[in-house]
Amino acid sequence: MSKKRPYYIPADQWIENLNEYILEVASQYLPLQDFGFHETYRDEYHTVILDSEWCRVRFFANWESDYSGQPIRYYLMVFYGRLHAQNESFTMSWQGETCKCWLYPSFDHILEFLNGTFFQSQKPSYAELRKEGSSVRLEDSIHQSLYFESKIWKHYAPELFYLFDLRRPELWEQYRAWLKEKYIAEGRNEKEDERQGLIPYYRVC
Repeated sequence: MSKKRPYYIPADQWIENLNEYILEVASQYLPLQDFGFHETYRDEYHTVILDSEWCRVRFFANWESDYSGQPIRYYLMVFYGRLHAQNESFTMSWQGETCKCWLYPSFDHILEFLNGTFFQSQKPSYAELRKEGSSVRLEDSIHQSLYFESKIWKHYAPELFYLFDLRRPELWEQYRAWLKEKYIAEGRNEKEDERQGLIPYYRVC
C-alpha cells in the first residue's frame, strides 16, 4: 500500500510502497519459497508478515529523519515468532503470564542455543555473522539487513525455524529454561524489569 510522502522528505529519497520494497528485497536475499514462506499480513506501510509450516517472520521497516532536508535513513528489523504470534502486538498472554511473542534482537541467544542443541560442529556466532554481514556495502540499509539475515539462514536454517515450531513444544520449553538460567546467572531482577515496564527476556511464547 502506498503512503503519502511527508513534506520534509525529498521525493528522490522516498519509498512510496515500503511493504512491496521489503518483499522485493527479501526475495533477492532469502530463499523464501524454498522454505514455504508466504505472506499472511501487511499493514498500511511498515510491516509484512510471512508464515511457513514452522514459524512466522515479521519484517518491520521505517525511516529516521530528524530535521527537514536531512537525508532519510531507512532501517529494517526482522522478528521471528511462533504461528500463534499476534499480527498487531509484540506480546501476548500465554500460560498465565505476559510474554514476548516476537523475538528480536536476541539472535545472540538463539544462535548460541542452536549451536549447543542441533550442530556437531560450532556454527558462526552472531558477532561473526554480523561482521561478515557488514563487510559488503550494499545499496541501502534494508539491503544490508537482509544480506545479514541471509547469512543466518545459510548457516542455521531450517533448524532456526524448528525452534519456533508449535509441534515441538519440548524444544521451546528447553529454550525457555535455558534463557531463564542465563537470566538468573546474570543477576537480573524480574521485579525490577517489570517496574521499568520490561518483560524479562526469558518470558517468550
